[in-house]
Amino acid sequence: MDTTTHHSMQDLFAQLGLPQEAHEIRAFVRQHRPLPDHLRLPDAPFWSESQAGFLREKIREDGDWAVLVDTLNAQLREHPSPEALPQAEAPAEVEGEGNIGAARRYNEATQFYVSQHDTAADARAAAPQGAREAAELHAAEQAAAAKARR
Repeated sequence: MDTTTHHSMQDLFAQLGLPQEAHEIRAFVRQHRPLPDHLRLPDAPFWSESQAGFLREKIREDGDWAVLVDTLNAQLREHPSPEALPQAEAPAEVEGEGNIGAARRYNEATQFYVSQHDTAADARAAAPQGAREAAELHAAEQAAAAKARR
């Protein structure tokens, strides 16, 4: 593989027909991360058919574009830092039981997540991977329920 990169991330975004300014690339990554582990980059729902085809082709060729595609893939899989999360921006105030501000922030974050992710695929990925794992999960649920009844 030729690992000498002849292109920049701005070039990759231009090839994908996306805005290429550094702040626009950062905004794109923030908007679409974190990409679920089970989802291949070209299969992400936010790509057009031609964008996904371009990414598949560059990965298959394993040339200098693949380095940038891999970099973008890694960036899209990073989880945001706690400071970047919406609730981190909220003032630290104690509202007591029935915290309306916390409930609003939770609802907004949940709605955002659901609008940006394939939750059915996330659920399938989180399902037990076999009878043994299902049995372990059931045992853990029973233990938790027993503690809750105490």
